[in-house]
Amino acid sequence: MNPTFPASPGKSLAARPTNLSLYLASAIMLCGAVGIWALRSQQAVEVRASEEGAAGRRKVQRASALLYKSFWADNNLSYSAISETKSSMGGKPMVTKASIMRAPGKLMVKYLSGPMNGMASGYSDRWVWRQTKSGPMKSYAELPESSSQMAARRFGLMLENYEAILGQPKVVDGRLAAILELQPWSPVAGASGPARRLYIDVETGLTLGVDAYNFKRQPIMHSTLREVTFKPISVQSFGSPGAIARVTPSGAWQAEEMKPEGAEYLKLAKRTGIYPPVPKHLPAGFELDGYGVHECSMSKSGESVLTRYTDGINTLTLFAMRRPAGSKPATFGGCDFGPGNMVCRDDGAGRLVAMADLPETALKQVVDSAHFKLATR
Repeated sequence: MNPTFPASPGKSLAARPTNLSLYLASAIMLCGAVGIWALRSQQAVEVRASEEGAAGRRKVQRASALLYKSFWADNNLSYSAISETKSSMGGKPMVTKASIMRAPGKLMVKYLSGPMNGMASGYSDRWVWRQTKSGPMKSYAELPESSSQMAARRFGLMLENYEAILGQPKVVDGRLAAILELQPWSPVAGASGPARRLYIDVETGLTLGVDAYNFKRQPIMHSTLREVTFKPISVQSFGSPGAIARVTPSGAWQAEEMKPEGAEYLKLAKRTGIYPPVPKHLPAGFELDGYGVHECSMSKSGESVLTRYTDGINTLTLFAMRRPAGSKPATFGGCDFGPGNMVCRDDGAGRLVAMADLPETALKQVVDSAHFKLATR
């Protein structure tokens, strides 16, 4: 006989399949709940990501709006103020204090202390001038475009090459200021800057302060406007363009916006006997900003020609000059003076010097791709 096994007390054999079914159903429900939880968690993550993305976009939009507001205010408001600047040149700290008067298309700066104490400079419309402590006003350039046009062109380049990041507001001389960080989208090899921190008046949009950082992201300058007074300023306070034109030295070079090999480019070459240097290589983002003449004690003739490029914030200037008589040949050599770098080399009868807030290797590429060329006067 086959043995029989009694059922467990209180449970029949017929109940076992029912318990199994309940177990399976519970497992299915649990898996379903886990699936729903995972789905809802994923949806929550996506919602948070969307909200964070939207918040990020709003922040970028606010930064852009603030940047445009400051550009308009800096070029259109009339005011007077005291400027205090702390900087470093070649490792030496410098402190400068100046009084400023500003109106649309006009600027006057009078230095109250520091290396330029007693001097003054500024512009009125397209005329740029300067004045020594005891000398008369002297004009040294007539610009081909107004200061606002030049600022707009450089502003456009800055937007292409630098990212604006909104920071936490601060108080500057009793005024609430929004903070904007300007950082390069694509720094050149070996650099993380240059960069700027702007302190922008929330009420008016005026830039109340600037922190400057070089290509190594080292602080090199802090400038602040204090005692700002917004008020109409008489045009006569800046000197009329006609009066400035009358004190322009005979034969003074008038800066022009010129295309290489254009008529004005050739005009400058004929005037100085040196063609403005045009490098075949430029760091990304830099565009031609202008040409000019610079009085230089290193040059045999006392002057050099220059070609200037900019990316909206950083300025790259390439000088060409005759080699001083009896001078030793100059090879590639860098000179990091804090706010920038300088590299020079001799090329035939001339010398090329490049200056910019860039690593030495980047400047060497620029100088190496340019040549010194004499012109017939």
